[in-house]
Amino acid sequence: MNMYGQLANTIALARRIEDDWRLPTRARDRGKSIRIMCEALKSAAFALRDYDLAPLEPTPQRPSE
Repeated sequence: MNMYGQLANTIALARRIEDDWRLPTRARDRGKSIRIMCEALKSAAFALRDYDLAPLEPTPQRPSE
């Protein structure tokens, strides 16, 4: 799964936590904070979607100057 997909899943889970009235207020507030943070990162993840590397793929070497 790519970074954008992981953020989408995290946002969905955070929203479920935020909306669950059975949880303590502190847990719901934490869910809201996580959702807001992930939504802020979503545009950056979308911009980087073409640069996702496979977990076992080595980082390319930097060209020498």
